[in-house]
Amino acid sequence: MKIEVTPEITLSPLTMSDATSIFLLVNQNREELENYFPWVKSVENREGAEAYIADRIYSEKPGAYWFSVAFRGQKSGVFGIKSIDRERQMAELGYWLSKEVRGRAITNTIITSLSQFLAKAKAVKTIEFRCLENNSAGRRVIEKTGATLVDSVENDMDTEDGSQAIQVFHLQLT
Repeated sequence: MKIEVTPEITLSPLTMSDATSIFLLVNQNREELENYFPWVKSVENREGAEAYIADRIYSEKPGAYWFSVAFRGQKSGVFGIKSIDRERQMAELGYWLSKEVRGRAITNTIITSLSQFLAKAKAVKTIEFRCLENNSAGRRVIEKTGATLVDSVENDMDTEDGSQAIQVFHLQLT
């Protein structure tokens, strides 16, 4: 199931066949990604990329679904519905893009498209985002969606600066 978000942005189910491209993207963006994502340390080769992918596509979190993002036909990152909490009618989203394609509203375009799907098909009323407080680019993307900061929680991730809090944002869907 391939989703054409726009003529330039395509989402495809994340699969093991993406391991080489994921490894190359992580390697090209390692310096920046490792500041915000602890999994980057384990993606040192194709096998590490396969483990990264397996952790996502075989996740037992309810409603989890992960995509490879392509921009103008080139693999450019990963976007995921990390989980759906049906009782709270909430979905958590996560994503990363290569530096070469950032600044083109790709993430916000995907969020808008998936938000409509989640609201209609999955009865989701709130989208949750989590972002390290020093990830100013990540916060800007989230704030552009209209999400608001609702909490700040202790950082339990193994990142370079573990003292950063994790900020929790909610986007209310209509």
